[in-house]
Amino acid sequence: MYISTPNENPIDVIITPIGGEPITVSISNSSPYEYFIGDGNQTNFIALSEDSGQTFNNKGFIVEGEDLVYVSARLFTSDAYYQAAGLVSKGLAALGKTFRVGTFENLGDDMSNSFLNFVTVLATEDNTTVNFSDFGNGVTIVNNAPINDVILNSGESYLVAIKPGDNINNSDGLIGVLVESDKPIAVNSGSITGSNANTTTDSNGQDAGVDQIVPIERIGTEYIFVRGIGPDQIERPLIVAHEPDTEVYVNGTLEYTIAQAGEHWSIPLLFMGYLMISMVKVLK
Repeated sequence: MYISTPNENPIDVIITPIGGEPITVSISNSSPYEYFIGDGNQTNFIALSEDSGQTFNNKGFIVEGEDLVYVSARLFTSDAYYQAAGLVSKGLAALGKTFRVGTFENLGDDMSNSFLNFVTVLATEDNTTVNFSDFGNGVTIVNNAPINDVILNSGESYLVAIKPGDNINNSDGLIGVLVESDKPIAVNSGSITGSNANTTTDSNGQDAGVDQIVPIERIGTEYIFVRGIGPDQIERPLIVAHEPDTEVYVNGTLEYTIAQAGEHWSIPLLFMGYLMISMVKVLK
């Protein structure tokens, strides 16, 4: 985990592994701090898919600074670092009560047994009720994890996982899932591992893709996407609608209308540079 600040003068930062002991470090703009989370699957950053439906009291971190801080976490696999992922903390902007989930699309009919889609939530107050809905048709959840009226106390987290290799409906069945709570929560979602490529027609490459997502009140209607160096089938922005009949414009041209809330659409970035996407709810 990497912690930095725009401050030129040193400030104190408290890092608290949930369920563990806090430490205080001093950082400045020229002297960031690298916190080693650990190796293996028994760390505060990792929850196993086999524990889907379980409540944890030892996952996640609370990072508090005297002034502005930036926090990101990096995950590397042990097999020569072929897969990796990065998660950027959104700070207090991450806390909310309504979220839409995103993962890789995992297109095609040849899903690897190692593909995994997930969503995790972390409660900030006691007696928080969390509900998950708008799953894709035919989705099967690991351990048949409960998705209604999940009760969490402050610092507790909960995992819902699905495996594309178990069921073709699981490939993108978590995209657009609605997460709602009655008190502020933080939400992470993504795929470890997965792909936006079509495993039937394209290469079978895979990677990890995770992030902390922001609540509905923080999202907007205009986005700029910058292409990376990946192949065309991988460089795909994912658009998830929160309202039905959402029109999607690409560089000012109407490209697609997402009919239902929770449904998604993606478009390859077939050129280097940027892509301007704007969305508007169709008024009827």
